[in-house]
Amino acid sequence: MILDVKFKPTEISECVLLDEKIKRVSDRIVELRKKALTKRLSSIESIELSQMIAVKNTSEDKFASLKCREKIEYQRLLDTAELDSKYAVESEQAVLPKNQIEQTIYVAIGSVVVLTALFIIVKNTNK
Repeated sequence: MILDVKFKPTEISECVLLDEKIKRVSDRIVELRKKALTKRLSSIESIELSQMIAVKNTSEDKFASLKCREKIEYQRLLDTAELDSKYAVESEQAVLPKNQIEQTIYVAIGSVVVLTALFIIVKNTNK
C-alpha cells in the first residue's frame, strides 16, 4: 500500500459507516439463522432475512467498488503513525530531564577531579 495516496475524509468516513453497516446486517443475519435452526421463522422474519442478505450483498459490492478496504487501512496506518509519533515525543520528553540531571552530575564530578588534580600539581610544584 502506498502511503502518499490521499483519500478525502468523507470517502474514508463513508467507508467506515459502510463497514459498520455490513457488520450490523451480518450480525442480524446470524441471529435470524440461529433462530431458524431452533424454530421456524415467521413470514416477516423470513422476508427480513431475505432483505438482510440482499442488503449485505449490495453493501459488500459497494464496499469493494469504492476500495474501502484500502481507505480504511490507510486511515489506520495514519492513526498508528500519529500515535507512535505522539508517544515517541512523550517518551523523549520524559527521559530528557533525567538525562540532564545525570549530565550535570558527571560535569560536577569531572570538575572536582580536575580541580583536585590542579591543586595537587600546584602544591607539588611549590615545594
